[in-house]
Amino acid sequence: MNASIPQIKSREDQNILSMFRSNLKILEIILTKKLISKGQYKSIRKILEDAVKLGQQSTIDKILESHNFISPQIIIKEQFKYNQIIIKLAQQLLKNTLIQKKNIEQEDENSFQKKLSEQKVIFSNLLTQITDDFLRKRVKNIDIILLETGLLEASQLDFLHNGLKHLEIKAMDRKFGEIAVKNKFVTKDIIDKALVDQTRLYQKTHKNHIIGDILVHKKEMTPETRDEILLLQNRILEEDWEETLRSICQSAIEEQEKNAVFGVLVVKENLMNKEKIKEALKLQNLEREAYKKRHSGTPNSKNQNPEQINTPRWIGDILVEDFGLSEKDRRKIVKKQMKKKIEIINLKLGGNIKDAQREMINQLDSYFQLIYSKNRIQAQLQVNKEIPSSMTTNNITLWLYNKKITYGIITNAIHKLLENKIKPGEKITVARGTEPIPEKFIPKINFTSPDALDNTQTFPPIVSKHSNLLTLIRIPGESGFNVNRNFVIAPKGATDITKGSNVIKKKDSFLATCDGVPTISDKGVISVSPIIVIPADLSCDNPAINHDCDVDVHGIVEKNVKIKCRKLIADIFKGHVVTSGDVIIKKQAVNAEIISKGSVTIPSVLNSTVNSEKNILIENSKSTDSTPYNKVSSSIISCNNFCIITNSKLFSSIIRARNKIILRKTVFESDCKLIVGDSVEVIACKTKIEKINAKIQELNSDIKVSQEEIRVLFDNLEKKDTSDIENEIESISKRSQKSKDDMDKILELKKNKRRLEQESKKKYDEYGDLFINMSNSISSLKKMKISSEKEKAELGKTILSLYKEDKNIPVIDAQKATLPKGLIVQFRHTNWALDADYTGFVLREDFNKKKQQYEIKKQRW
Repeated sequence: MNASIPQIKSREDQNILSMFRSNLKILEIILTKKLISKGQYKSIRKILEDAVKLGQQSTIDKILESHNFISPQIIIKEQFKYNQIIIKLAQQLLKNTLIQKKNIEQEDENSFQKKLSEQKVIFSNLLTQITDDFLRKRVKNIDIILLETGLLEASQLDFLHNGLKHLEIKAMDRKFGEIAVKNKFVTKDIIDKALVDQTRLYQKTHKNHIIGDILVHKKEMTPETRDEILLLQNRILEEDWEETLRSICQSAIEEQEKNAVFGVLVVKENLMNKEKIKEALKLQNLEREAYKKRHSGTPNSKNQNPEQINTPRWIGDILVEDFGLSEKDRRKIVKKQMKKKIEIINLKLGGNIKDAQREMINQLDSYFQLIYSKNRIQAQLQVNKEIPSSMTTNNITLWLYNKKITYGIITNAIHKLLENKIKPGEKITVARGTEPIPEKFIPKINFTSPDALDNTQTFPPIVSKHSNLLTLIRIPGESGFNVNRNFVIAPKGATDITKGSNVIKKKDSFLATCDGVPTISDKGVISVSPIIVIPADLSCDNPAINHDCDVDVHGIVEKNVKIKCRKLIADIFKGHVVTSGDVIIKKQAVNAEIISKGSVTIPSVLNSTVNSEKNILIENSKSTDSTPYNKVSSSIISCNNFCIITNSKLFSSIIRARNKIILRKTVFESDCKLIVGDSVEVIACKTKIEKINAKIQELNSDIKVSQEEIRVLFDNLEKKDTSDIENEIESISKRSQKSKDDMDKILELKKNKRRLEQESKKKYDEYGDLFINMSNSISSLKKMKISSEKEKAELGKTILSLYKEDKNIPVIDAQKATLPKGLIVQFRHTNWALDADYTGFVLREDFNKKKQQYEIKKQRW
């Protein structure tokens, strides 16, 4: 509030201040309802402020009437409406206050109902009083009555004023919505949602937002359509007409027509000649072209002058700034043009159509047939019969408006119709909207495509299950606008990417359903191959492979390479692999460790460990150069079923199989061991036992070393022998006569004895703690040994239990091989170092009931 409010010295001053505040609130509501202009609002506000400084204040109706801003009848009517609404709002407010008070103070229900009844009577009397005043054409300010009677406080009245202003806007916006729905600019559901948003925004910000702005913000309506409806409602003040005129056009055609109409009106009013108007329109076109070039990124656009870079001016500004049109004349032309615009809007939106115009519209129905394209983006007229010379542009335009064609009307097409250039039976496009732009998808690939790898890159891209292979980045489309001035929703875009094998699509992402190598075909099909093919050697420099898929290496898997996969195929393997499927080594495994849940096929194994939960097949390579690929040397081969060895030489190796070892043309060159009957679980237990044995051996060694160290300590701590000294002292002491030399000798001997005793005590003190610590260490080592022996015994029991559960009879089948003398053959309960060469035998373990022990049975094939 800019007015300097006088200090309140009396009740009269308080009444003046209350009247002033009430007048301002009523004035704001009158402005909201567009009953006065902004200029009139400022003038009346200044009058009110000047009066309050002098300690005076009249009611708002007297000021409005004295300045002829509003007719007395309208003042009385609006004041009555205002009083009615304030009374209803005040009654509801006080009722809510009573309810809150009752809940807080736990008031008696009878007392509460009595207060409500009294309040109802008071407001009923007030409503009767203001109605009587209205009928007698008297004006009273309800605000002052409410304050003077003490029914409301000033802060409560301010709250009601804000609510009333919101209700006035809400009422006008409901009418706005009716017009928009009637003309099919939006649906009723959209209007209802916008009204809910309007209330929510008011409650949150305590500021009013008109529904038209909300619809524009949500892109449910164009700014131009909003302004046209507001003009139709008389909700845009005359002083804002020029700004509205600048922005009201929706297309380039309408923009050009608007500027041309402005120029025509200037010429009609004899304010300028046609030549100047043409020159101004030409200048405007130049500015528009320069602006387009700048925004289209044309190379020459950077060299444009600053005047050419700015937004193109509208024709009114050009005529004032460059051709001498006065501001007063410009406002005059704007007013005339806007009045014509409002007339057109009335016709467009179905208002104020006269009977003669309606009759003419009905006649034109026989001349034209209206044809729409899809979504009514385009409208064509098919001429039914020759058009009479009396028909005008306005006639056809009005007919189009009546058919709800209000956007993108092509004036040249109407001119051709009037010139009879379009013959009966022919068609012409008379209106064209704006095509919607469909949404686009830009694929973002989240892996390196194999096609993008250069010749030096042999390692393919690998993805894990659930990996996001590709993301479609959506670029939203733009809604179009049809000839009926309705939005045409942008169609959903189509993507060139489709899912192939082992890929699923979730929303805008393509996800892998397995581990593997992703690819995109030329046709945009994205898929994942569950096989990783590496066309070269695999070293530690390559990314680690830990994926649930097959791996095929066309080369050597180098030393220290660790692989975890489903199935492995390689030429030469020197690394470490764990597979859930089979392993196929085409040439040899060297210094390798292979752990497989599937079968293993391998020609040659050198200094390696191979474990399979199924079968192991070792056979000579089909390569012509078979020399390095038919050996099993210094290796441990273990499987949970069959181990078949063909055309191979074995050196210092252990072959284990749970059920059967089959040997075909196999030669044993040196110390080897064949073990059958051990399952994977048994082998695991025996491996633990081997580790425990090594640990026990190490503990025994440590105990022995510690005991030796203690023995040495005892030697160092041996008590010094002083018996000879004691005997000599005793011998001299027994002499009947002792010389001085004898006495000196005894003294010397006693000194030596004392010295030896002190040396012994010193060593005991020095090595005592060390002796105790070493004794404790030996005790701890013995306990660890006992614990390890117990664990070993438990594992032995587990092995026996597993043997009992396994009903299979293990076999060593050497029908086509020679088992050399000295070869160790071990079954579950027996082992045997062969005492001679055995050729063509099958060995089994059997229980001899007579001897009550297991024996190895030899059966010649």
